[in-house]
This record gives sequence, C-alpha cells and structure tokens, in this order.
Amino acid sequence: MSRSTIETETQILTNFLLSNSTFPDMVDLKTFRSLFPKNLQDHPHVKHLYNHLTLKHAATLETVRKNIDFEAKMSHQLLKRERRETANQNRDEDAEMLNQTDINNVMEVYGEMPAPKSNILPIEDIVKSLEVANQKLQMEMEILDEDCERLTQEIKDIVGDLSTLKFGSFTGANEGLVDSVIEDLARLQDTCDQVVKPAD
Repeated sequence: MSRSTIETETQILTNFLLSNSTFPDMVDLKTFRSLFPKNLQDHPHVKHLYNHLTLKHAATLETVRKNIDFEAKMSHQLLKRERRETANQNRDEDAEMLNQTDINNVMEVYGEMPAPKSNILPIEDIVKSLEVANQKLQMEMEILDEDCERLTQEIKDIVGDLSTLKFGSFTGANEGLVDSVIEDLARLQDTCDQVVKPAD
C-alpha cells in the first residue's frame, strides 16, 4: 500500500460517509414537520426534536471523521514499518553478497582487518552508572539543603542580634554594643557572600 493509495482511500471514505451527510442535508425542517400529524406539525416540540436529532447526527459524523483519521494514521504507520523492514532486509541481502571470496580478496590487498570494537555498553552497566550518579546527586542535594539551612539560621541569628540596635536600649551602659553591631554586620556580609558564591 502506497501513500497515494492511503490518501485516495481516505478521500473516498470522507466523500462517501461525510459529504452532504448532515441531518439537514438529509431532511429539512419543513419535510420533518410533514412527517407528523397536521395538528402537531407546528408544535414547538417538533422543532426541538429536529434540533436534537441534528446535534446527535453531528456527533455521530464527528465520530466517523475521527475513525477515518485514525485509520489513515494507522495505515501510514504500517507503511513506515513495511519500508523499514524492507530496508533492513535489503541491507542484509547486500551483506550476504559479500561472500568469503570477496573478503579474502580484500585481505590480500589490505591485510588482516581487525575486528571492530563495540563501544556500546551493556544495559546493566548503563543502569548501574545511572544508579551511582543518582546516589551522588542525592548526596549533593542533601549537603546543599544542610548548607542552606545553616546559612538561613545564621542570618536569622544575626538579624536577631541586630534587632537590639533598633529596639534595644542604645545607652552608655550598653558598652561594646557598637563593636558587636559591626561584628554582626561583618558576619552577615560573610554569610551573604557564601549564599551568592558560585558553585565550583
């Protein structure tokens, strides 16, 4: 099945099942009213029923449209798979054409050909490496969390000490307060520098 065949089938199904297939296309409101007894043709429920059937039929058409699209997508997927299988089969056949005589002729010209070394790791080794990397990452995250908690607590402590300057009693009796404030500010600057310091 080719791509053009799939597109043709999709077009045929769309034209046959969806073209001019809405409920008003099949029966208009006037014709629909004529199906009822004359004393009921102008009843509001007749138009309400007509609108209800129109919506129900539109939902059915939408389902049909989705099914057509789905079948087209599935056909394209099958076509791609067939092409891959055909390409793989052709490569295998080309490889078989290089028989032992051809290999011997190549060896006479170029000498012994070393066997190719595979650089592909076994899946077990890959999984093990990922597990080790994940463990290291978890440890680093725990260390970072501890550092963040420590620095946060230090900042809180320093801010608490500095609150004495704003709310405390800044009198001569409080000797050494200025030196303490300067020391706390230096500690705060050092702590902030640690927070913003880029990682190595």
